[in-house]
Amino acid sequence: MAVGQAVAEPFGGLALVHLHRDGFVEGGGITALSGAGRNDDAGFSTLGSRLTTSFTLSPVWWRCPGWWHPGSTHSVPRRRSRIWRSAAPASGSVAIRCAAS
Repeated sequence: MAVGQAVAEPFGGLALVHLHRDGFVEGGGITALSGAGRNDDAGFSTLGSRLTTSFTLSPVWWRCPGWWHPGSTHSVPRRRSRIWRSAAPASGSVAIRCAAS
């Protein structure tokens, strides 16, 4: 889609990640670690647009994609064991990156 001298290119993506982990038990008495086996599934999506344009002062083409990763802490697996308590990324993130060619 052309917008003046710029070209906008919308994009989107979906991903489903499956993780299988076997349980483990270490020897070593009271200091031994153990963990239960689990299966976890998480879904991720990306929505964004790439904008490409050139400036009249330079023959360089600038490409600046920006994207949004909607997220939910409900869809992110949380690990619990004697060492890890819980971990989850931010509920959503936005990124913009520019490159010249």
